[in-house]
Amino acid sequence: MNAKTVGGALAAVVMVAILIAQFAGKGDTDEPEAAPPAPTGAATLATEAPSAGPTDTPASEAPGSKVSDETRAAQFAAAEAYTVAYFSFSYRDKTPNDFITRVKPFSTTSHYSELREEFDEDDGSLSNAWDDVRKERTVVTTETRGAEYDPWYDATENKAVVVVTYVRSTDNTVGTGGTGDEQTIKVEVSKVGDKFLVSDTIFGDASAGQ
Repeated sequence: MNAKTVGGALAAVVMVAILIAQFAGKGDTDEPEAAPPAPTGAATLATEAPSAGPTDTPASEAPGSKVSDETRAAQFAAAEAYTVAYFSFSYRDKTPNDFITRVKPFSTTSHYSELREEFDEDDGSLSNAWDDVRKERTVVTTETRGAEYDPWYDATENKAVVVVTYVRSTDNTVGTGGTGDEQTIKVEVSKVGDKFLVSDTIFGDASAGQ
């Protein structure tokens, strides 16, 4: 999937930009900008099938029409759990990149490895903004508002691209918190054993035809 490029180069830019923007623009808006997340422990993961590519045109049938209700629920649940883990963080986190550990239980082995390569545990690039996070005791929580299949990708019983809608809420000690606008993230979920895990992410306008 093109996400290997987008989820690599863009992900690094996105994570730096969001956290810096959140603290550089304080006082300009009541709505917080996005930022990285935090950890919850590790899990043993398996490898996944190769990433799927987009179709040339949207599917003529409803997205996921050939997917069972049980599979759809599992795919959406995996995508939403990953989203919450990825975009939530707290001043209690040891580093700005603790979200890598947080998403591990919801990621395939290769995707988790890619994240580790893209984000050092503490590369220092967000140190100034992170100082503000700790000083202001900032906590950002993420809530999903729904999930659906991306019509530009085939959804099957083993793999799908899911669009997750989410919002982030910020709480801190300086009164600049609040709830931001709805945003979306596209993630590829792949069946690994008897469950679905996120095998790739797409940031920005990365779908074919858009």
